Amino acid sequence: MKKFSRTDLYNELLTSTLKDLSEKYHVSYHKFSAFCHQNNITIPGSKYRMYLKMNKDTTRLVEPLPAAEKNIIYFDTESNKKLDIENELKDLNDLQKIKQIEQVLNEFKYSSKRSLSSKVRTFKKSVKEWKEKYPNDEHKYEWYKWYSDEKKPKFMENISPKELPRLYRILNAIYLVLDQLGEEITDDFTVIIGGKDEVYFDIVELKNQVEHKITKKEQKALDEYERNLKIGRSWASKPRIRKYDHPYNGKLELEFNDYP
Repeated sequence: MKKFSRTDLYNELLTSTLKDLSEKYHVSYHKFSAFCHQNNITIPGSKYRMYLKMNKDTTRLVEPLPAAEKNIIYFDTESNKKLDIENELKDLNDLQKIKQIEQVLNEFKYSSKRSLSSKVRTFKKSVKEWKEKYPNDEHKYEWYKWYSDEKKPKFMENISPKELPRLYRILNAIYLVLDQLGEEITDDFTVIIGGKDEVYFDIVELKNQVEHKITKKEQKALDEYERNLKIGRSWASKPRIRKYDHPYNGKLELEFNDYP
């Protein structure tokens, strides 16, 4: 188990690339990237790297490290991950199935180079087609969900565009494991266990709560409201401006719905 300080790791990312740090700490690049996202550690973008290389001012490109309850975090290396599947499935009462699950999970190797399965590629295509048809997500309002036959692809409602590639890889791993176990996964990613029990799940990206920064448009509306009050227009309505924003934070959560 490797021990890190969020603050120190954030500072290192300002001077070294994620690839360099993953090699320094002997951790897989993709797992290290996911580790940073999970612990809400800001990773500078390509524009920052380019400016840094050119010795240009990067002040405006540096995002502050988000606050967290704990500064010390831990990364589990592969050697520390021991699957105790038999104990986890002790209530299954099916020794043969337990052994099958144990074998599949222990033999399954994740690889970022593995091509996506046809089912996930089909889903990815549906997401792309939806985004091309509705580039500004015109039909995001509640009424549209209930009165339209056209359904927005699953998971899109609660995942930022930035995290879609991670979503595809997670769905691919879920599909490949369950397919080896002989279980069925429908096109909307409902899992059918034993040919009868339907398990509905969702993958959502969590959000932070941050103070809302007033936009130029909102400030203009406020200024107009103040001017109306000064000239005696008591009927002037104060613009409603939200107090907080809720941006996605890169942490994904698996939820099971409508299943006892």
